[in-house]
Amino acid sequence: MTRSRRAPARAAAVLALGLALPLALVQAGCETRDLRSSLSTHVEDLTTREVTGDDYQQMIVVCHLAGFQRLDFDRALERHAAALAEFEQGRTAQARQAAADALAEAKAAGNEKKVRSAEAKFADADEKYWKARGKLRAEVMKVLSLQQQRDWAGYLLYHKTIGRFDKVALGEGQKTDARQLANEAAAEVVEEKTVRSDPYLKVLDGTELQDKLAETVTRKVLNIPQRRQMRGE
Repeated sequence: MTRSRRAPARAAAVLALGLALPLALVQAGCETRDLRSSLSTHVEDLTTREVTGDDYQQMIVVCHLAGFQRLDFDRALERHAAALAEFEQGRTAQARQAAADALAEAKAAGNEKKVRSAEAKFADADEKYWKARGKLRAEVMKVLSLQQQRDWAGYLLYHKTIGRFDKVALGEGQKTDARQLANEAAAEVVEEKTVRSDPYLKVLDGTELQDKLAETVTRKVLNIPQRRQMRGE
């Protein structure tokens, strides 16, 4: 066969290969329209976008979600929204609301005995509520890799702690160094199982972890004048 006759066959093979991936995705349940619009939107450099909205939208930026992982994340959010709407109408949420109403009534009446009883009942209902709701959140969080979960935890820990240094003017380089230290601290407490055992990352709320990070930032990031300023000298 001559070179000129092989060219059309080779072009056809390339075209078939190019069509194979979209076709497979459509067969797997991805609509061509959604695939085109999502990829054109999400392959952009998300690190340049402003971090706004709820924490799920912040995850997109902080964890650099793009491409097919972003598609998976968006679908997980859609399922989460539907499940959460149903959950809020369910028995667990209604029991929590009833306990909250009873507590408010007891406080309004000024009956200390009823207040203590209502507080205990609300605490129990509230714990059950967030435990159940956490399972819904875990379904979204598990789309992230372990490293991305740690990056997200580091972002949260940084913002929970950095306010302690408001009295000193941290430079951009210092903020970057502090963020890296927060990431390292978060990596020590976020494990594979954390996505289900603690999907809201309550482990970061402990003052011990924040105190340790603040001490490390003071020692490794702040200069001498800033340390003196932090001590009020």
